[in-house]
Amino acid sequence: MVIDPAAGNWHLDKRVPVALIITLVMQFTFGVWWVSKISTRVDYLEIQMNQGINLPTEIGAMKEQLRGIERSVQRVQDVLDKKINFEGDVK
Repeated sequence: MVIDPAAGNWHLDKRVPVALIITLVMQFTFGVWWVSKISTRVDYLEIQMNQGINLPTEIGAMKEQLRGIERSVQRVQDVLDKKINFEGDVK
């Protein structure tokens, strides 16, 4: 790279190999690609984390539903027990 103080502009010297320029462009391109990939992964993990925050609430709701089912099953068992006892007393 040569700086021309008279013109105030800079330009590449002819001694800079084309392979170096290509290598720098490729490194920059892959660097941008890598940062994009990391950004996408972070976004995905943030979504997963936000969904996980509601997990305790959902577990609490499921526990309450399970309690309701247990109460219903217990009522059915009580009815069956009464029916079995009633039929046993009749015979």
